[in-house]
Amino acid sequence: MPLTAAGARLPPGGRIVALTFSPCVDVTFEVDAVRPGSKLRGRNLRRDPGGGGVNIARVLRHCGREAEVVLPAGGPTGERLLTLLAGETVRCRPIVAEAETREDFTAVEPASGREYRFVLPAPPLSQGESDHVVETAVALTPGGAILAASGSLPPDGDSGLYATVARRCRDKGVRLALDAPARDLRPALAQGAWLIKPNLDELTEVAGRPLPDRPARLDACRTLLARFGLDWVAASFGADGALLVGRQGAWAAAAPAVTPVSTVGAGDSFLGVLLDGLARDAEPAQALVRAVAAGAAALLSPGVQLCRLADIDRLQPAVSVEALGID
Repeated sequence: MPLTAAGARLPPGGRIVALTFSPCVDVTFEVDAVRPGSKLRGRNLRRDPGGGGVNIARVLRHCGREAEVVLPAGGPTGERLLTLLAGETVRCRPIVAEAETREDFTAVEPASGREYRFVLPAPPLSQGESDHVVETAVALTPGGAILAASGSLPPDGDSGLYATVARRCRDKGVRLALDAPARDLRPALAQGAWLIKPNLDELTEVAGRPLPDRPARLDACRTLLARFGLDWVAASFGADGALLVGRQGAWAAAAPAVTPVSTVGAGDSFLGVLLDGLARDAEPAQALVRAVAAGAAALLSPGVQLCRLADIDRLQPAVSVEALGID
């Protein structure tokens, strides 16, 4: 399989390597209406590279930062995924997998604005393949740099894969940023991480209690921070904005009002831009504001085009931020 290459030199602010165990090709198309029993004819078909770590690497590339993504890739769909990444000049370190890379599908009704997302199960990885992915990602990430691991794990695989990644990062002094479903996140927390990015459902599940308002969500973030020795909890709540909670303080940002075209990739855009800011040693409040603007900007593009810099710059002044102090 081909490797992609990007020509730009790594900007200041440290290296970021992205990792995903479940990449995909995202297929998006429009239909007049989704109706049972009918033949639904699609139009305006587009394909984008997808999966959490893939999208983070793409966002970082949009920011002008040369990032590299480590992923398993198998079969013709895996080859197409690598070709799509090459088209965006995203550096890629593929691990050849036996099972074919998956496709996900999104059907959009332009008249109603409804979006129907079909996420297929990730293909299995052998023990050797998953070990190779972990070893490659950790080896590529120097001590002190950031490894951004994002996305779900194969459903029939090792549920402790992220715990293994966290342990290896801890031993090497790599800063692990982890965005994963609660069932995959929970085993990794005991091994430590630098940053986690739960959404509201994930934060609620990990906290084990309802989180109906900002005080409850802030308390949950602070509890996770203290209990697991994290540096940062970045919790995203969609239209309700986000929290960034760290050892030096906490900040809340309100999201700008936009009319969504597609919701796919908003969380990855948020995290990618946040990591870019933190890697550049931006003030936390400034990094959060730009990240929230990026999440909103991703809603404005069809398919999985993610955020565009022009939209981030335009939306950033509409993001309000509030310092919540130190607990």
